[in-house]
Parts: sequence; C-alpha cells; structure tokens
Amino acid sequence: MMISERAVSDTARRRILVADDNAEMRVFIRRLLSDRYEVEVVANGREALDAARRDRPELLITDLVMPQLDGFGLLKAIRADAALRTLPAIVLTERGEVDSRVEGLEAGADDYLVKPFSPRELLARVRRSLELAHMREEVERATGREEALREANRRKDDFLSMLAHELRNPLAPLGYGVHLLGLPSISPDVLARTRDMLERQVQHMSRIVDDLLDVSRITSGKLSIVRERLDLARLVRQAVEDRRGTMEADGLTIDANLPSQSVWVMGDATRLTQSIDNLLDNARKFTPAGGHVRVRITRDAETGQAVLVIGDDGIGIEPSLLPHIFDVFAQAEQSLERTHGGLGLGLAVTKGLIELHGGTISASSAGKGHGAEFTIRVPSEAEPAVIAHVVFDAPQAPAPLRVLIVEDNVDAADILRTLLEHHGYQVSVAYTGPAGVTAAKSEHPDVVLCDIGLPGMDGYAVADALRQNPETGAARLIAVTGYGREADRQRALQSGFDLHLVKPVNAQQLLGHLVAVR
Repeated sequence: MMISERAVSDTARRRILVADDNAEMRVFIRRLLSDRYEVEVVANGREALDAARRDRPELLITDLVMPQLDGFGLLKAIRADAALRTLPAIVLTERGEVDSRVEGLEAGADDYLVKPFSPRELLARVRRSLELAHMREEVERATGREEALREANRRKDDFLSMLAHELRNPLAPLGYGVHLLGLPSISPDVLARTRDMLERQVQHMSRIVDDLLDVSRITSGKLSIVRERLDLARLVRQAVEDRRGTMEADGLTIDANLPSQSVWVMGDATRLTQSIDNLLDNARKFTPAGGHVRVRITRDAETGQAVLVIGDDGIGIEPSLLPHIFDVFAQAEQSLERTHGGLGLGLAVTKGLIELHGGTISASSAGKGHGAEFTIRVPSEAEPAVIAHVVFDAPQAPAPLRVLIVEDNVDAADILRTLLEHHGYQVSVAYTGPAGVTAAKSEHPDVVLCDIGLPGMDGYAVADALRQNPETGAARLIAVTGYGREADRQRALQSGFDLHLVKPVNAQQLLGHLVAVR
C-alpha cells in the first residue's frame, strides 16, 4: 500500500502506546518513533489497559507475552471497552510463533510484526495502521452524518404530511359552514351553532399558523419579548380559570396549588401566558376522561427562581421520546395513529419562549400510562415596595369613531366594515393605497386600519403620506397585515403606524384597540 506524504504529515504527533516487558525493546521503539509521534511505554498489559483508559491513544503496539496481563488479555479487554473498541493495535511476536500470531489477530489485533524487525518496517506498519484508522474514522463520521440527514429528512417529510393534514381538517367544516349560511330560511339556532363552529375553526387555523411563525422566529433568533414586572401566580391563576371549563367538559379535574402572595418575575405577559396555555392544553389533550391535571407554583430560595409545575396522570411519555420531547418535529414520532392530533410545535415554542426569559423547562415521566410533568424555572424578582392606593375614575363610554379601512381584499374589507358598523362606528373603505390616502384627506378619520400589501402604494407609503399631512397626521394608524415578522413590525412602527396587528386579528381584540383610542 502506498502511503502519501500528506498521510504521513497528518499523523504527526499522534499518540502511541507501547506495551512490552523487555526494557531494551521499549527503549528501541520509543527512540525510533518519538521524532514523529508522542510515545508512552509501559511494562505489562495491566499498565497498558490503565493508560489507555486514562488517555486514549491513537495506536497500541503490544507484545503478546507479558506479566500480569498478557497481550491476548489486553486485546480482549480493549475490544470489550466501548471507548477503546476501535483502537488500532499491532502485536509483536517472536519468529515462529504462527499460532500466537493467528490467536492475536483473532483477539482483535489489526496487524503484527515478527521480532526482530527493521526500523523501516516498524515505521511503515505504524503509518499504515494510523492511516487506515483515520480512513475508518472518516467513513464512520460520514456514515453518521448520512444517517442523521436521512433521519432529519424523514422527520421533515412526516411533519409536512402532518401539516397538510392539520390544515385540511378545519377547511372541510369551514366550507360546509359557508354553504350552510347561504341556504334560505336558516333557523337562528343553526345560524348561532354555525357561527360558533366557524369561529372555532378559524381560531384553530390561526393557532397553527402562529405556532409555525413562532418556531421560525425562535430558531432564527428573530423573536423578541417585552419585559415588565408581573405576577406569575396571577398569570397562572387566570390561565387555569380560562381552561377549567374546557377541562371539566372533557371529564378532567384540575387542581391548582397557587400561593396567595405574588410571585414576581420580569417577563412578557403574552408570551408567558402562551407557554402556560401550551402546557395546559398538552395535559388536557393527553389525559383521558376521569384524569387529573395538577398545577403548582413555588419559589426556590436557593436559586432565586420561580418554579411552575404542570403535571397530569395521562398517557405518559415513552422513554425513547423523552429526550426529544422539545424538538420541533418530536410529535411526528407518534403521528401514525393521529389519535391526538397536533403538530408537536407547542412544546418547542414553549421551550424557546422560556429560554428567552432566561429560564429552563424540563419534562419527566415514569413511562407509558404514568402521566407526565413539566417544570418551568424562571428568575424571580424581589417584592416591590408598597405604593399608595390610587382610585381612578371609571372610564367614560367611548364615542363612535370614524374608521377608514384600507384593504385590497374586498371580502375582508367589506365584512370588517359590516362588523364595525354593527358596533356603532362610522366606517369607510378604500381598496388601494392611493385611494386610502385620498379618502383620509377628505374624511379625516380617527383611526385608519391599513393593510401593508396594497396596489398602487404599499401600507408603509400610506402611513408615511398620512403622517406628513397636517390634516391626517393625528390619526391613529393601525397596520393589519399578514406580514408578522419582528422586522415587519419594526418597519411598520418606523413608517408611522402606532400599532402592528397580524392577520387573522381576533374581532374582540380589534374592538378593544378601537375602544382604547378614546
């Protein structure tokens, strides 16, 4: 076999362990190899095994006949050790010991040298063994990478298939509901049930899209949080009460052990509530009727952390899945039966959100059928100083506002106009950017609800034009758009918008923003 100069240079200063009970042989081999390699010599197999386990060499050269532990025993011990199993080994044998050579190879040697041997032969065998070992390592690494890529690709395909399934599910009832609303003489009861169904399905699709966007923002480092001092116990208490009715309807009991005093943290109330809701929904989804969901908050005095634990006695988590439970595609591992549905993004999103708060989340389970427990830890804050009680006057009922909708989707604009007019607002609509600027100059609206992707001029240009005009500069500008990245929000605010809302906007949320204008 030809050994290239590059291969020889690659082995420079690689570590070799030599085991031989003959002192002269040890001196000879060390002197011969030490110019090119780091060489450690020992006098018997026991010392060699200890040295290899303490600091794994890249090549072992061992005599077969040694005290305490001979070469055969040394090779067997090395091949039985997971950390040393692939260590290349050259055995040294006396001339004529044919059976010993065969036995040494069978014990795990990669090559052998017959004493006495020439220096050139030893150097060649060493270089050959190291080069083969290097090639084997490269193949193993490449194989491992290929396996990892295949696994990632399989999980991606499973996830995309599941995503298509989850998005198609609400489309069917939405289509049926729209058809039903077009029938003549529909009863008020059917109308109400259809409306409720449509609202549920829209919320379901919105949740899927939000989770996908959140995962993308978290993994790309583009999601930011707005920190403020808040009471974690209050957030959890409200989340539990919001979910209690749904859980009881599913036959579940929820027990909350929450402190009466506040547990202060610095965090984003919306994102922390989202994390709590994800864990409560997860417990509800995987706990059968008759089960229990437990929620408790403590404060770890030693670490200064607020600790939230949400547990259940549901189906539990398989040991093989537990280490990957927060991976983005973890749910794809259980997707064949599709018994519980979902994309498996909720836990990945929750982990990302908690880590943005400087905290951690962990999961534990005794296995299938033994429930699961999730523990969130976030830094807590000291109790704030007592402040005087201030009494505020009750807010006056808001006067009707003039609202201009700038939206190129005619259906979306017209249904939003109908909604706002039903709530007493004076509403006008423009379907292009230039038409929106013209309407604002003539109508002087109090609020402009403006899309970003508009024909003629985009929403950013519309906002800039309205801010530059004294007649429209004081209007409240609200971007209502499908562009939901943090960069989109920042650009909207820089263009002159007061608020950035991502479609689909909840009707109650939008009405709340309009009420807050006055």
